[in-house]
Amino acid sequence: MLIEYNKFTILVYFITGTTLTFSGRRWIYGLSIIFTSAAILLHNYFMHHPELIKYSQITLLVSLFIFFCLLGVSLFILNKSTADVNHKIFSMSFLFLALLYSILKKTYQSEPIFNTVITRYISTLMIMIFLWSVGYISDNQAILQTKVNEYRDKLQRF
Repeated sequence: MLIEYNKFTILVYFITGTTLTFSGRRWIYGLSIIFTSAAILLHNYFMHHPELIKYSQITLLVSLFIFFCLLGVSLFILNKSTADVNHKIFSMSFLFLALLYSILKKTYQSEPIFNTVITRYISTLMIMIFLWSVGYISDNQAILQTKVNEYRDKLQRF
């Protein structure tokens, strides 16, 4: 799976989101990463409390939906940005490697190399690098602000 529901993943997404939000001044993108971290935290909380475990499938779907929305927003930014092709290839390669690693890990889960502790964190770290590289694209905030303003105008006219 692309998302591991553990404390390390929650912490990595939270640190990535807060750093992009406050130091990178990418408010919309950084807050969406923090929101993804909160959804993973909520699911992790529901999984570890016996009285709430019956609702864990709902929180799983919510966290997956938010995560895939974050990936969609990231791909939208890569598509619309004026960054050079090398930067886009660099970003996409880490997303591709994370997907490939998750598939290999699922396929060969009986192999001893995929049962070590460190292998649980590799796809999370690759996605973090993908999010960092997309987050620091120079026109990231402008692309998202334009889209938010467009949706805000549509809602006001409705």
